[in-house]
Amino acid sequence: MQLNLSVTTTRLIKSFIMVFFLIHLVGCVWVTVAVINPFDDPVSWITASGLIDSTNTEIYIASIYWAAVSIYTVGYGDITSQNNFELVCNIIILFFGITLYTYIFSQLSALFSSVSQKDAEGKTKERIIVELANAY
Repeated sequence: MQLNLSVTTTRLIKSFIMVFFLIHLVGCVWVTVAVINPFDDPVSWITASGLIDSTNTEIYIASIYWAAVSIYTVGYGDITSQNNFELVCNIIILFFGITLYTYIFSQLSALFSSVSQKDAEGKTKERIIVELANAY
C-alpha cells in the first residue's frame, strides 16, 4: 500500500512528529533530573507535586504536561523546580526546547507561506486562461 501524499502534507506530518518527539524527550529528561538528584535533596518536583506514590505512567504524563506547557511558554507553574539542580536543568531544557520549538514552527510557517504562494500563482494562471478563453 502506497500513500500518495503531497510534499506539503508529508512535511506537515514530519513537523508534528518532531513536536511530539520533542515533548516526549524533554518530559523524559525532566523525570530523569528528579530521579538522579545528585545532591540528595529530599524534595524534587515529583515529591512536591504529590506524585511520589504514583505509577510511572502518571509521572510520565505529568512530565510531558510540564514539557508542553513550558516549551509552549504557557508555564502554569503547578510543576516547578524544587532544588538548585532541577533549576539549572530546567534552564538548560527550556533553552534548547524553546530553540527547537521555534525552529520547527518557523519551518511550518515557511511551509504554509509557500503553499499560499503556490495557490496564488495557480489562481493567477487560472485567471489568465479564463481571460484568454473569453477573448477568443
